[in-house]
Amino acid sequence: MSYSISVPVIVYADFEAVTKPVHTCQLNSKQSYTKQYQKHISSSFCYYIKCFDDTVYEGKLVIYTAKGEDDDVAHIFLEELKEDLRCIWSKKKFKDPVNMIFTEKDKRNYDKATKCHICGKDGFAEGDEKKNKVRYYCHLTNRF
Repeated sequence: MSYSISVPVIVYADFEAVTKPVHTCQLNSKQSYTKQYQKHISSSFCYYIKCFDDTVYEGKLVIYTAKGEDDDVAHIFLEELKEDLRCIWSKKKFKDPVNMIFTEKDKRNYDKATKCHICGKDGFAEGDEKKNKVRYYCHLTNRF
């Protein structure tokens, strides 16, 4: 089943890593085993935050490279991303949506609808139209 409500924000992220050899003990060839021979150590990351509507939030690119071997790059990634998302969701536009923008054209489309715009199923029985129909709108853009 396919649904048609888009996510408001998406994050594209990428990590880079260096590999270091791992020293292991002698393996037993008569048993099944996995030979570890290297460890991946995160050395940098970048991420891009994209909103479905640039008028709501303009995209942001973040790039970070470790300053030394002791940098916990994964932890820094999570903390920076968490802070950026906290800032996005704390914006007044996200916290206090205003009334829905519902034009005459929107009203005509709503009145003609016979299927749910989210799941695509027939769902409005004769006589029950007003009871089953809802006016879904985006709380970020306020558009129907």
